[in-house]
Amino acid sequence: MTVLDPALHTPMYFFLQNLSFLEICYTSVTIPKMLANLISEEGGISFTGCTAQMYFLLSLGTAECYLLAAMVYHRYRATCSLLHYTLLMNHRACAKMAAACWLCGILMPPDNVAWTFSLPYCEPNEINYFFCDISPVLKLACGDTLTKEASILALSVLINLSPFLLVVVSYARILSRIPKTPSAEGRHKAFSTCSSHLTVVTLFYSSACAIYLRPKFNHTVEVDMLISFLFCPRSSAGPCDLQSEEQRGEECPEQTQGKKEVFMNHVKKLGQSSSN
Repeated sequence: MTVLDPALHTPMYFFLQNLSFLEICYTSVTIPKMLANLISEEGGISFTGCTAQMYFLLSLGTAECYLLAAMVYHRYRATCSLLHYTLLMNHRACAKMAAACWLCGILMPPDNVAWTFSLPYCEPNEINYFFCDISPVLKLACGDTLTKEASILALSVLINLSPFLLVVVSYARILSRIPKTPSAEGRHKAFSTCSSHLTVVTLFYSSACAIYLRPKFNHTVEVDMLISFLFCPRSSAGPCDLQSEEQRGEECPEQTQGKKEVFMNHVKKLGQSSSN
């Protein structure tokens, strides 16, 4: 629908398209195999299948880390750069940002997967988990895994914390800008629409950090499974309320009222200065 309707060809819906497609791929990596195991009651997966599943999970998770950060940056520009928003967030810029997110997802996880499966493994080859992830697979490794684990942790920190810092800085600027919105209605809309995206971002990054950035001795099967329930079936709520009538053909809600008033005041000041 967003592709066919020209009114929905906006940066907001462009990022939502990417996020929705990513979520479909993310669930497709694990759910079909889980259902097949439940039906057949075998519960097995090949070594190659486990490697592929881990790569695609990490790849799509990494892409989502950066995509959510890109959506927060879009929110920052929509809130704090009202007059330059259409110039800064044009279709080409949005396409480059989305392509960079997907490229990070493709190129960054292979090292973690290679380091994980380069270790020697002992019997029994049973993973007490829903799918092939780094922590449960590492528990099957034999010998000293400290060096490999340190390398995996370093890359995980880069993948999780670098976009998270962008999110924190962007939302700090957004929250400092919203009180300066001229109308009370504009402030209310800005807070309400940011809250949905902030909820998704907080749930995603906190779950990701709890899974991948905890030390090995803090990992327990029960806690990891509980976090996985929160981490995998995430809501795809976007940065704007899709039920809002003002968004049909618009960018974001705070631009409907506040942007008009700010822009008209700016034009009046320019007119007065030119006449003087």
